[in-house]
Amino acid sequence: MSKTPEKTGKRDQKGKTLSLDSLCTKELIDVKLDNEFEKVRGVLLIILFGLVTSVVGFKLGERQSEVRWRRIMGDSGEVDLSLMWEVWSRLDKSYLHSDEIEKEKMVLGAISGSTAALDDPYTSFFSS
Repeated sequence: MSKTPEKTGKRDQKGKTLSLDSLCTKELIDVKLDNEFEKVRGVLLIILFGLVTSVVGFKLGERQSEVRWRRIMGDSGEVDLSLMWEVWSRLDKSYLHSDEIEKEKMVLGAISGSTAALDDPYTSFFSS
């Protein structure tokens, strides 16, 4: 006796009646597609989270750098050397051997220190 597939009463896109076996196969495929979609969605959410976090971190770092720069430069954009001049003045007045201070050597030291602060091995200052 031949076994005929049990009819479900549901029809496919072409109007053919679907058997129970084909309907189960179609539902399994739909479940697999849903699982794949969930995986892709999860990966996309992780990538989006990483991008947003990176942009926010970059902007916060940029802002912190700007605040630090304004502290040094002042609002006018000019370098505020008042601290350097204050130290210079105190050394000139209060240094134990102030009569032995070589001002040209101090100027060259300040310039040398400025270039050394860049931490660039290709940038240096040579005095003549």
